[in-house]
Amino acid sequence: YKVAVVLIHLTAVGNKVSFGNKNQSSSSASFVLGTRAVWVNLGKCRVPSSVPLGASDSVYRIRGGLQNARCSRPPCATIKVMIQPERIQNLNSNLEQPGEYVLYWMQASVRSRFNHALEHAIAHANRLGQPLYVIFGLTPNYPEANLRSYTFLLEGLQAVQKGLERRQIPLVVRLGHPPDLVLELSQKASRVVTDRGYVRVSRLWREQLAAKLECPLEQVESDAVVPVETASNKAEVGARTLRPRIHRLWKNYLVALKERTLENPGKPLETLDLSSIPALLEQLGPDPSVTPSPLYKGGELEAHTYLEKFMQEGLEKYVEGRGGPLSSVSNLSPYLHYGHISPLEVALALEDRIGPAADAFLEELIVRRELSFNFCFFNPHYDSFEGLPNWA
Repeated sequence: YKVAVVLIHLTAVGNKVSFGNKNQSSSSASFVLGTRAVWVNLGKCRVPSSVPLGASDSVYRIRGGLQNARCSRPPCATIKVMIQPERIQNLNSNLEQPGEYVLYWMQASVRSRFNHALEHAIAHANRLGQPLYVIFGLTPNYPEANLRSYTFLLEGLQAVQKGLERRQIPLVVRLGHPPDLVLELSQKASRVVTDRGYVRVSRLWREQLAAKLECPLEQVESDAVVPVETASNKAEVGARTLRPRIHRLWKNYLVALKERTLENPGKPLETLDLSSIPALLEQLGPDPSVTPSPLYKGGELEAHTYLEKFMQEGLEKYVEGRGGPLSSVSNLSPYLHYGHISPLEVALALEDRIGPAADAFLEELIVRRELSFNFCFFNPHYDSFEGLPNWA
């Protein structure tokens, strides 16, 4: 079975496109997939292409692309896969089970949009004709967690619950050790999908779960624009060495993520009541010395509000003011950290912005941020003095 998802970006005002030596006009493009033809809407451009299906292909690969296609008025179109195969890793070799549903363990990407792991899980659920459930494990007394961090986290869960309800996907939030909670709910799952974490505890949780599951566990990376192991295969010494690697690759990954529709919604399962954050905080036992932020509230909606405000008011002043007044910064850091907004969505919001401000912001958002992922992933001593370079 092959899952093919092709995302079409098109701006076409003419009615013809030339591909090689062939000119055709229509409202669709035909891609031959094995022995089947799939017609993809291209507005007023029609571009034929052939897609070979290799035995190991997890997505259909577009041969030739549309970089050489020419519409009567540019730009014409670009075709790219929606979820790049480099984002997906099998964490065990188990076979798919005859379960009742697909389970997505949400831990890092706490959002209902621009979430590659979520969309990948929906694709599996639709393929199997099954419901999808999303589980989040709340850990009481998490090391160094305080009232502020837990409040922000719970506000984010309230928001993602509403976002998933809009998509008819139940969110299951339970108290306990996350891998154990996922393992319990996986007993009736055909397969489990999860997002990716970079620090030691996140990776350990996924390793523990992969070893105990009877069904497959797939990890889908959605919090880096360029997957960490694609960007580099070693610990980089700094931004100057990682930057050219990311710049060579990022156009392949700056691709919008289309929402899929879940075809078989499931009935709600037992979950914590998220309506009262104070009641939940009593169960979690956070350090009360750091009180909730008076400025920042967690959640997808709040994140997008800050993004829109920054695009309208702060971006043009970013180069001069990012080290100074708050009005010149994006205020997106906590939302990126908690997974309430996708760095890909933020980067695509700057797609049409040209100039030093946009360049400087993308440098921080992608290169500098993903340098920290590289450091945590490839340096086993990232959280100790032993991990410091000699010059530090």
